[in-house]
Amino acid sequence: WLLSQGRVHKDAQGRPERFVGGHLDITERKRTEQQIQRLNQLYSTLSQTNATIVRIKDRDELFNRICRIAIRHNQFALAWIGLVEAPGGMVRVAASAGDASAYLDGLRVSTDAGIPEGHGTSSYAIREGRTVVCNDIGNDPTLSPWHDQTRAAGLRSVASLPLRTAGQVVGVLTLMAGETGFFDSELVSLIEEMAQDISFALDGIDLEAQHRRTQLALQDSDEKFRELTRNIPQVFWMTDAAQRDTIYVSPAYEKITGRPASELEAAPQAWLQAVHEEDRERVKYSRRERAPLGTYDIEYRMLRTDGSLRWVHDRAFPVRSSRGEIYRIAGIAEDITERKQAEEQLTHLAHYDSLTG
Repeated sequence: WLLSQGRVHKDAQGRPERFVGGHLDITERKRTEQQIQRLNQLYSTLSQTNATIVRIKDRDELFNRICRIAIRHNQFALAWIGLVEAPGGMVRVAASAGDASAYLDGLRVSTDAGIPEGHGTSSYAIREGRTVVCNDIGNDPTLSPWHDQTRAAGLRSVASLPLRTAGQVVGVLTLMAGETGFFDSELVSLIEEMAQDISFALDGIDLEAQHRRTQLALQDSDEKFRELTRNIPQVFWMTDAAQRDTIYVSPAYEKITGRPASELEAAPQAWLQAVHEEDRERVKYSRRERAPLGTYDIEYRMLRTDGSLRWVHDRAFPVRSSRGEIYRIAGIAEDITERKQAEEQLTHLAHYDSLTG
């Protein structure tokens, strides 16, 4: 990914005579943005899955809802849940969702290791009770019985996770994507949380105990999410829908502003005091006007505690509940000072060129 900028210089008659420009490599920034967006979407999926587990008591309805939630943000091309018909027998598709659902027509998956249909990722996940991932289906010889079907459906990566009741594997959650290399370690960690939550629901415990387990699962998910964002150079933050309470802000906040992130817990708007006074009203206006939609995109200057100025690119996007209501606002704040300095140098160069040309 490149950020390209340039300027055309004209002669005294107004005719173009030269072009001065430059390129800035922003590949890493784009990758980080995509990673954060994907993690945030999965975090929302986990929250919605847990909310569904608390509300829905019918197993078939629960399975169908979970599959629809899994593909809601276009994370996956196909999500399906299979149940073991009998030990060593076939796996029945109990629920599915996604544009590639036709792939499941006539699909044969077995838990019998003695036949080819018993060597897919779903089969291994059930027999061995572990997560099985393949990030390049077309080049995996063990998946040859399904090569034609997956190729026709445009499916390139797959992850299968065992589902348990009373500690025994009874089924599998399989998620499939249309690109190779889709399932990285962070993604697998979060979907394993999803599979664990589904298994909790299948235990058939009473509502109160189920609620307690769901809350614990949410806390575990929160902690894992925090761990994943601790090493990201951009500031990842999350507030309530009204942006009055800070739910989370990553440690990069202190690196960019020189201020402790803890100050936002006591005073969520404290960061505004660090915004350059010439930019502050513009920032307030942008947040106020875009708050109902849960989204904005703005650049501004921040004054660090050491007296230096840093340029920040701040973006926000909404996190919705299963009913489509905005219940949180998540955002990314990135230090773009180097980019701004490069732009300024380019402007100076262009100006000097116009004076000397």
